[in-house]
Amino acid sequence: MTSAACDVAPRVPLIQRLLAAGGFGVLMLGATVLEVRLGILLLLGAGAGVALLHGAIGFASAYRVLLTRGDGDAVLAHVLMLAAATVLFAPVLAQGTAFGQPVVGAVAPLGVSVVVGALLFGVGMQLGGACASGCLCTTGGGNFRTLVVLPAFCVGTFWGSLDLDWRLTLPTTGDLSLAGLFGWEIALPLQLAVLAVIAVVLRHCAGATLPFRLPQGRQWLTGPWPPAFAVGLLAVFNWANPPGGRPSLDHHLGLRPVGCQGGPIPWMGPVVERLLERRVPAAGTGI
Repeated sequence: MTSAACDVAPRVPLIQRLLAAGGFGVLMLGATVLEVRLGILLLLGAGAGVALLHGAIGFASAYRVLLTRGDGDAVLAHVLMLAAATVLFAPVLAQGTAFGQPVVGAVAPLGVSVVVGALLFGVGMQLGGACASGCLCTTGGGNFRTLVVLPAFCVGTFWGSLDLDWRLTLPTTGDLSLAGLFGWEIALPLQLAVLAVIAVVLRHCAGATLPFRLPQGRQWLTGPWPPAFAVGLLAVFNWANPPGGRPSLDHHLGLRPVGCQGGPIPWMGPVVERLLERRVPAAGTGI
């Protein structure tokens, strides 16, 4: 599993750890003062980041290692995470509400734009060495080499938001959901069965193993964490991500399950707006 790890610095000086802890404390205090929900979200995000870092969970490298070295441990960890998330999310989605908030699955159609985008995204992840979460994970671990990938994410996601209406007109299969087709009574065991088959294939064809154990001693603070423990925590943090203002897969305090691929859109948007404001004069001012 270490071959699929986030590429991080082996040791971080004590002064940097203290500065990082102090900075996080200030952010936590500020977020909590503004709104308690924001403070909780910050804790959940930090927890997910630590689980990614200490568990060495690499999304881009997992499949590269499987294809180039035949090592399926990292992909097996992904399968376990999906199974845990399925078990956690299914009861809430079946009920349709959580803590008084409406909850529905974030179901989207599978179409041409998704297939082409997924292919380009996968190639880009392999060339860049990380997806957005891997880039942030690596940077947080003290290695800034993949930080150059982040501006490309900002530009690409913003570009995608500009021609979204056109891409939505391309052929699609329509919204597909196992729960919508068969009901949760069949969808839940069916999805778990498919994941179990994938796990068995990985075990027999790639020799994938994923022993479960807890971190020992200083490993709780410094890592590494056993991958099975780390992906279990990721599933829990994803499930706990709290509800916000709109019913997609809104959960207990946030807007949607953990994901950062859409984050660069609001990051890039204000930058473009500022640039346009400087180039386009205000009405009535002339040129």
